This record gives sequence, structure tokens and C-alpha cells, in this order.
Amino acid sequence: MLEALWLTPPIAVARLGSSDVICANFEWAANDAGPGGTGKTTLRAIDSLELDDDGTPREVPASDELVFKDRDADGTWHFRPVCPYFELHGTWTLDGQTTTGPVTTAVLEALGVQPSQVTWRIRLANLKAYQFTLNDGDRIECEETIAGDTTTKIALFATSPRGDRQFQLIPGGERIPVGAVQLANPNQAFPEIGYPLRSPNQSRSVLKTHKKTPMYGLISTHSYRIGNKGKFHNHES
Repeated sequence: MLEALWLTPPIAVARLGSSDVICANFEWAANDAGPGGTGKTTLRAIDSLELDDDGTPREVPASDELVFKDRDADGTWHFRPVCPYFELHGTWTLDGQTTTGPVTTAVLEALGVQPSQVTWRIRLANLKAYQFTLNDGDRIECEETIAGDTTTKIALFATSPRGDRQFQLIPGGERIPVGAVQLANPNQAFPEIGYPLRSPNQSRSVLKTHKKTPMYGLISTHSYRIGNKGKFHNHES
């Protein structure tokens, strides 16, 4: 039986970006702190995991160049969104033996659980405005429930569900796009990378977050006042 479940990593940072290309995976490398070095923080690209439209995972080998933004034909720069992955891990007992590690389709099958019986509940919020005003109407929140066998990309939309309706930051029950999520489609042919506690012929349950999202902000510093008035969202910012 399953005794505990959690996500790995427990926290991740997604960065907004309007480019159609997601940012490659990267890590911090040794800083260039030698006598002739720059003294600046050093990053290096590492192999990435991407999902196709149907959720099939594939490895994208690291390149020598780490690109953070793209430029379109009219010269406009677009940041590449950072899309973290979350893996489902847990502790379970089978035949008297307790195991801790990634929850795979093989584990679910051994426990008599089908992927369609797994439910993901996605909750996210933007509380920047709320932290300044402490007005419930300034909270921007989103919640979505996804069946475990749904592996297409699911768009996420947020509203201001709390507080006095006439003072909500997103007014009139409107909603704004805040990204998307996508579950991996288990594929035995895909070799799982970087986790030594599992068999190489098993697939992990992976949640991918997409953050190709428009920005919302202020037209000018005079357009927003702390309190219940002067609040809006700007689709052009």
C-alpha cells in the first residue's frame, strides 16, 4: 500500500517568458574567481527533459550555449520561460518490503492502481498586490484538477475569487492566463535520467509547468493607489 506521497523537488521557480522556446535546463558551475577571471556567477547548460504534445518525454542534450531570450523579426526580445518539472515520489510496501522512491507506472500497477485513478490538484497564486494592500480582492488565484491519464497541455487561468466583487483586482469574474501544466505520458522506451533508485525500464510521473504568460501591471505610477481604488490589469504591459 502507498503510505506517503510528495513532490520532488518540493519547491521550484518558474519564470515568465513570451518566447515559444522554453529555457534549457542549467545549473550553477564553479565561479570564474581566478586572478584573470570575471568574478561573475557561472551557469552551464545540462541535459533537459521536454514533453511532446501528447506528453511523451524526450531528452534534449545540452548545448555549449545557454540561451535565455530570443529576438523576433521586428527586433523584439522575448525571454524563454523557465518550466520546472515535478516528480511524484512516495513510500509504499509490497510483499512486506517498504520502498521509497519515484512512483512509476510499474509501482502503480503492482499496487493495483491505474493512472486514471490518480488525480492532480493544481493550485497557484500571485499575491504581490495582496502583500501590499492586504485586501482579499487583490489575490490572484487558480485551481485546476487533472486526471492522471490526461497528458495533453492544460491551460491555466486565474481570477480574483475573494473580497468585495467591485474591488477585485481582476474585475467582473474575468480571468487571465497564467501558464499551463502537462503530465508526462509514461513511455518505457524513455530512459529515466539522474535517479539511481529505480529500474531503467520504468517511467516516472512527471508534472511539467509552462509559463509562456503575458505580463500584467501598471500603466503609470500614478494609476495605482494603495487601497481599494485605481486597480486594474494591463494587457499591453
